[in-house]
Amino acid sequence: MKKGFDFFSTRLKGTEFDLSLIIELPSIYGMFVRCFEINSSCLRIDRFVDQDGDILSMGSIKFQLPDGSSSIYLNNFLDASDILIQWEISKEEIEWKEHRLLRIALLGQAGFGGLYLGCGENNSDEIWIFNADSQEKFKKIDDNIYLFIKRLEFSTDFSNLDTGDYENLYRIWGEDFWRLKG
Repeated sequence: MKKGFDFFSTRLKGTEFDLSLIIELPSIYGMFVRCFEINSSCLRIDRFVDQDGDILSMGSIKFQLPDGSSSIYLNNFLDASDILIQWEISKEEIEWKEHRLLRIALLGQAGFGGLYLGCGENNSDEIWIFNADSQEKFKKIDDNIYLFIKRLEFSTDFSNLDTGDYENLYRIWGEDFWRLKG
């Protein structure tokens, strides 16, 4: 199954990811967005066709928190225009004003505010999560986006398949989804 950078496609030459209206991106994250496609549908999660012809997800993308306390599930990344919208909404809020954290992705579980990039002098390039429902609202989870992505892994959690169905999957040459035997 997929891990880390298997979930991403490289950026096509000539496409841009520009946040210069609000900030100069920290160096490591800046390199990441120059190299990889980042938008709301960039995550390459395996899909399958069900009996009704619907294309459904085979699972989710999981990240185990470094302290082992729990896992987070990555929903999608925000493209530059969505980040600008999020920043406009929250620039006076605690995330930006006090911590210089910029939301870069949405997480797939209730309570979490999202995945954030440190943009301040003391947290540049760090990856944080924000959980409004937790006592510890802000939690650093990695030193940079590359280390974070390296630890992403496929999970059958929240899958539309039963556990036994995975062994009955097959692919037809040229298709970008799986089929279920029978």
